[in-house]
Amino acid sequence: MQISTSRFGAVSLSVAEIWLFPCGLIGMEDQKHWMLLADGENERMGWLQSLSHSDTALPVVSPRDYCPDYDVHVKQADMLALELGDTHQALVLTTLSRNGSHLTVNLQAPLLVNKTCCLGRQILAANSLPLQLPAGTAPQTHKAAA
Repeated sequence: MQISTSRFGAVSLSVAEIWLFPCGLIGMEDQKHWMLLADGENERMGWLQSLSHSDTALPVVSPRDYCPDYDVHVKQADMLALELGDTHQALVLTTLSRNGSHLTVNLQAPLLVNKTCCLGRQILAANSLPLQLPAGTAPQTHKAAA
């Protein structure tokens, strides 16, 4: 299968690479099918590419790259919705945003994906975590955050 994206051009993918977010993402509830693409310039960052909107790609990172002791408390309802027995089955990602000349990581609303069945959900962390944790200064050549 092949999709056309505004940021990456034509991208080939298999059905197994599609992540289903049944509730969409916050502010993008209509976008339910996504895939993770590697960033060619930064191995610590990826792009969550919408399959229904070719111009929507969100920069994502592992929260532990910026907060090594990051521990999100997941509500039981979210665990059930993701068909997770425990959080070790989940891939946890956070969105990266530009705030002026700085980058921030959203620790309060992480993305959880069940690695076994590619089922995802953006959750609101049950514990008190920052919405905009400083992640450093944005390089001049950094791709604009969607």
